Amino acid sequence: MLPSLVLAFAASWILQVWLGNPEVVTKGSIPLSIFFCAVALNSVYQILYQRMLVHVHGEGRITIKINVLILVTLLPLLVLSIPILGIISGALYWLAMTSLQLILGFLWFRNNSSHF
Repeated sequence: MLPSLVLAFAASWILQVWLGNPEVVTKGSIPLSIFFCAVALNSVYQILYQRMLVHVHGEGRITIKINVLILVTLLPLLVLSIPILGIISGALYWLAMTSLQLILGFLWFRNNSSHF
């Protein structure tokens, strides 16, 4: 998690060193920072995800339900936001998706923690 957060603060520098294109740095720094924050949240969710898989003995129904709920909820918002926000929409979608996964994962864990 920490490496992703460090990279989020260094997004401009990463793009500058990697591509050296000022236009890409200008347009890509914010989406890349948001994406790195989403990766940090996803790393925390992975702990809960592994618990879900172990708890349900390899059946992925709970994760399928979470992901379908997120898809149905957020995909229309992504489609509507692309013309307004452009590339930032994808990064915000990923951040919202990982945030919802983490929240729903915590709720699941809270309701099922007595089994561990």
